[in-house]
Amino acid sequence: MHQFLKTIFFILVALQFYTLHAQDFSRKRVQKIPVENNFILDTLNIVSSTVNIFDDENNLIDTSYYKVDGVNGNITWNKKIEIDSVTIEYTTFPFNLSKSFVRKKIIQVAKEEDIILNPFSYMPGKENATGVIDFGNIDYNGSFTRGLSFGNNQDVVLNSSLNL
Repeated sequence: MHQFLKTIFFILVALQFYTLHAQDFSRKRVQKIPVENNFILDTLNIVSSTVNIFDDENNLIDTSYYKVDGVNGNITWNKKIEIDSVTIEYTTFPFNLSKSFVRKKIIQVAKEEDIILNPFSYMPGKENATGVIDFGNIDYNGSFTRGLSFGNNQDVVLNSSLNL
């Protein structure tokens, strides 16, 4: 009897996990929308070759009637259609390919006139007459080194040392 209860419990647990669905990873989508001149179909990039547009009677509309902008997710009608709404089937990419992803903003590399202090700009000819670095009245004897390193995440590190 105890073995029978274990078997029943195992079957119930297995059936419970069989019916669970966490997320739908399908990128195929179907929308029924009213006919407008230009409209945004989706915020993600669309695979242009997968777009199919059907009328109210489920007849496929010829591709000469519309133009698909897959990058922006837009559909533009080339010819006038005499129906009120259409059904559109399409597939999207899993993420937006036209969105820019940057680690450092371009404003940090802008010219010196644009921002007050730009740590990334070098202007030759603005050095002192005594040399690159003006030490004033300090007399030094030694070496001055500078190193430039590139990291794994494309970070730039500038190392300097002064050995007296």
